[in-house]
Amino acid sequence: MRPLIFFLFLISSFNLSAQKKIRIDTSLKPIQYLYHILDTSKIKINNLKYRGLKSSIGQFKINLDKFEIKEGIVLTTGNLGTIGGGNKTPGTSGLAWDNNHRFKGDRDLGKLSRGKVCDQAFIEFDFIALENEIKFNYIFASEEYKEYVGSRFNDVFGFIITGDGNFYKNIALIPETSTPVAINNVNHLRKSELFINNECFVNSSIKKDVIDDLEPREAFFKEIILKLFGSKSKSFSVDETERKGLNDELFDNFEFDGLTRKLTASCFLIPYKVYHMKIAIGDIGDPMFDSGVFLEHQSFTAQKNKNAPYFKNYEDLKGKINFDSLFQLKIESPIIIDSPRQIEEKFEITNINFEYNRFDIPDSSQIDVRELAIYLNKNKEFRIHLLGYTDNIGTLDYNQKLSEQRAKAVKNLLLEYGISDDRINYIGNNYDNPLATNETEHGRSRNRRVEIVVLE
Repeated sequence: MRPLIFFLFLISSFNLSAQKKIRIDTSLKPIQYLYHILDTSKIKINNLKYRGLKSSIGQFKINLDKFEIKEGIVLTTGNLGTIGGGNKTPGTSGLAWDNNHRFKGDRDLGKLSRGKVCDQAFIEFDFIALENEIKFNYIFASEEYKEYVGSRFNDVFGFIITGDGNFYKNIALIPETSTPVAINNVNHLRKSELFINNECFVNSSIKKDVIDDLEPREAFFKEIILKLFGSKSKSFSVDETERKGLNDELFDNFEFDGLTRKLTASCFLIPYKVYHMKIAIGDIGDPMFDSGVFLEHQSFTAQKNKNAPYFKNYEDLKGKINFDSLFQLKIESPIIIDSPRQIEEKFEITNINFEYNRFDIPDSSQIDVRELAIYLNKNKEFRIHLLGYTDNIGTLDYNQKLSEQRAKAVKNLLLEYGISDDRINYIGNNYDNPLATNETEHGRSRNRRVEIVVLE
């Protein structure tokens, strides 16, 4: 019996060792996750909110050489229980919401995406930085690598900072650029020095020349069939040549098909002012093929940087300020664009509102669009994102089309005024994110709108 006992001991020891490669804890409260990444000596927080399933946020420890962050928290559009089992399929798909926890599409993710946000998780909070630059480290990973590079299926994530009336900034950017970190922007073809491939599958359902027409993504349904009926068939095979080029430890332990190297998000802010942070991730187009963002332990900090634009030295006030009182202040201001090159020139943006069941722009709003075009022609560094909305009268499909027509009408008018097509994105969001109640005509009239977002 002794050889058998020794053999069983070896197996159990091996399993314990394998389990230690990736550990995920989803049992904590949102505030515990946030404090895990926070340098509390430099950042003060308040008003925490989390949206998503409990299985979509967790604390991790990852002991893999190729994974450059060893400890922190992770948000995913799926179930965190799947990421530590090794890469067995090109398309693991879970949910960050379900029928009992289905949230409205997040407005900030909608601004960053070119499609409907179908599955999302986000944690947001107010914060005060005690120095003028904040920063933290992160890794983005996705099951959409590499087969959906270049397609419209691009899961979206962002680190959105708002505050001080007009301030709005996504700091999930490729280093030293204003380009968002995304599957189409960081991959094996673009910025490949920032990308780590973990995929070697050949999916028979994918034809590269028609990748934009893939709908739905077949691997997701194959996985469901496998669970229900135990089918041994699969729609993919392994490219052995590609497999030899992968890191064995990463492939055998980490599910996602690709990931970025460790990146740093940073931003200059005014010390001792209240800002709002949203760390968000979502599936685009459908709730398939998971993505995740990993934030490093205690890396969310602040430091004094005298190289900041218009830097002025400031006093250390942390022993003199009542932070609770600061967090209670509510400041409401119009959205203002403030060009860094023309500090004296400011421009206020208002929503474009529409009559019931119409998408032609009212005459009064055409004047606003013309003024916006004049401003944009003077400030070539800005581009436009248009978000169309409706009231809730009518079907979802009808309102989806109507919201897109409204956004496109504003785009077409901007084109007439000389704004180039590549500076304008638009999306329809049907009757998501109402500004007012849909129970009254006054409220519905406010919801029939196109929101204008200006990005640098």
